[in-house]
Order: sequence, then C-alpha cells, then structure tokens
Amino acid sequence: KGSLINIYIPKKNQKPNQVLLDTNFKEDFNGEPLALDRNIFELLSSAIHNDSLILSKINVIDYSLLVIISDIGESDMKLLRVGIIDYIRKYTWDKQLEHVGKIIINGLNTPTIISPNDYRDRFKAAAAMYFIGV
Repeated sequence: KGSLINIYIPKKNQKPNQVLLDTNFKEDFNGEPLALDRNIFELLSSAIHNDSLILSKINVIDYSLLVIISDIGESDMKLLRVGIIDYIRKYTWDKQLEHVGKIIINGLNTPTIISPNDYRDRFKAAAAMYFIGV
C-alpha cells in the first residue's frame, strides 16, 4: 500500500502461509529490491501505472499489491505472481471525513486514508522500491 502505519507482522505472531506486509518483505530481502529481468520489470511497472490510474479515476483507494514467490522444482529459479487486490473501497464522503479526522488526531503525520490520486502516487512509489530491472 505504501502506508507507513501497520506494515509489519512480528515473526512470533506469523502463522504458516500467512500473507505478510511491506516491512516483512523488506526484512526477508534485507532491504534490497527484488531483481527482475528488465523486460518483466518494465511490464510490471506499466501494469502498476495503468491499473492504479484506472483505480484513481474511479475514486478507489485502499488497494494492495500482492506478491507471491514460489520455488520452481529443484532449480534456483522462482515463479513470481503479482496482482492488485482489495480494490473495492471508494473514496466516499465518510472516507474524506475520516481523512480529516485522522489529520486532526495524528497531527502532521500522514494519514492512512488519502485521496485517490495521492493514494496512487504513494502506491506507485512503494511498488518502485520493491523491484528493480536488471
């Protein structure tokens, strides 16, 4: 999501096959981005750009990027599956009110609820930190 709030599940609280969060991904890869073939990286970047643009135009917020990394047989190769999920929340008047309320409560800290365009920018910036083309 790119949010800086609630983005880690401590190892002691993790369950088998549980979907983990942004900071868990960074921890598992020692803070390094996941290296992808340049062509795959460009396709992924384009897909994230286009999909998040569509979502922002229809006022959707609160979506996430799901990354599944699987072993392929006995080789060192991995299968990477990526998709945007949870794209059902609209930026309605109650979410706008929640945004203002969280700014008042949290002060200048960035709230988790932000406008669709700001959400898209934050989402794309976060996704860009997790992958690199080689």
